Amino acid sequence: MEELEREVKKEKNTPIWLKLSSSMSYYLRSCDMTLSDEEILEDYLYIAFGESEIDGNLIYMNKQTREWVEIDKYLQERIKCVFIERLQKKRTKENKLYEVIEGMREKNIKSYKNNVIVFKKI
Repeated sequence: MEELEREVKKEKNTPIWLKLSSSMSYYLRSCDMTLSDEEILEDYLYIAFGESEIDGNLIYMNKQTREWVEIDKYLQERIKCVFIERLQKKRTKENKLYEVIEGMREKNIKSYKNNVIVFKKI
């Protein structure tokens, strides 16, 4: 962990924000829209950052330079807010609002009783 702390760079927010913004857009193209907003956000944060954290700040692997970049609390909150906004815009655009899956399943369940098919030779 100490090696990782030495290798982490503190970068200005603008260059890293462009990379994070594009990773959000890429993730939202293929995410599972049947999940709730919070579940999708948690999944994105886990995929983008894993469990990497130093002193309460997330760290992000810059794939071009292959260096770890520390993300401060302000940028973390901005990531969450912007991600939820984009997700809601996508749901509105596709007209696929989140519904509880259990409720949908109850609507689709049909009970069949005494449905016997009789085959006769004529």
